[in-house]
Amino acid sequence: MMKVDKQRLTSLGVGLSFRPEIADQLYDCVEDVDCMEIILDTVLAGLIDQRFWTLVADRVPILGHGVELSIGSLGEVNAAHIGSLAGMAAQMRCPWFSEHLAFTHSDDVEVGQLTPLQFTESNADFIARKIRVASEMLGVPLLIENIAYYFPIPGATMTECDFITRILDLAGCGMLLDVHNVYANSINHGYDARRFIDRLPAAAVVEIHVAGGAWKGDLYLDSHGHEVPPEVLDLVEYSVATKEPRAVILEREKNFPSTEALVAEVKELRKIWCKYQGPSTRIAMAGASRRKL
Repeated sequence: MMKVDKQRLTSLGVGLSFRPEIADQLYDCVEDVDCMEIILDTVLAGLIDQRFWTLVADRVPILGHGVELSIGSLGEVNAAHIGSLAGMAAQMRCPWFSEHLAFTHSDDVEVGQLTPLQFTESNADFIARKIRVASEMLGVPLLIENIAYYFPIPGATMTECDFITRILDLAGCGMLLDVHNVYANSINHGYDARRFIDRLPAAAVVEIHVAGGAWKGDLYLDSHGHEVPPEVLDLVEYSVATKEPRAVILEREKNFPSTEALVAEVKELRKIWCKYQGPSTRIAMAGASRRKL
């Protein structure tokens, strides 16, 4: 079993999630980020162009992310798919790979969204075993990401937080803590976001996701299409201070703002990062280079 040892992972800093829809904008702001995260499924589908390799992959660290592993499905892991992910992660020199704690398909039927799981001990044990198998095949540390969900699956015998921490313990994997998902769930399901974060083991939290959402009636949606709200920034600061992650990634999937607006949000997150973590490795190296001139 490939256990995640966070202390051996490089502290990268603050970056953006790469989206092919705004590739030109992202190419323009590579110098403003410490790293970039990319959904490896989009790379395997041929949705990025050659410029990504020269303008991004050769210049900043790349974090591998996934949406199609469907670690929560009842079947065994898809060895062929994991093999493809492993090859791409190696080619991009990804320090780790993250995937959602959800299911996206059952056999050949695509659900079309990240679907929540039933929070039970037996389900946690089954998923932890699958994660152990997948992590060995990937060749890099595997992180699981908490999702936003709008209805609980009936039959739960434990809380979401207990479910996650049991999997982290049994699988020996790391966690991608999506702070906005915690915020959305805390509103929609009536729990305290900080207490939820407190209960997550700091040693497991390797990466943080940040995004913005929107209200639709009485439901708060994880839209990834709006500016990060102040309440989420407060939770990001709390999480960076208490969990000491190795990277923070800003996600934006629609309603794309200007390049300047994206960079401004990255800079706000970097202020938080530097307050608790100090300058990122890339910024420190850039500063050293400027001092030599």
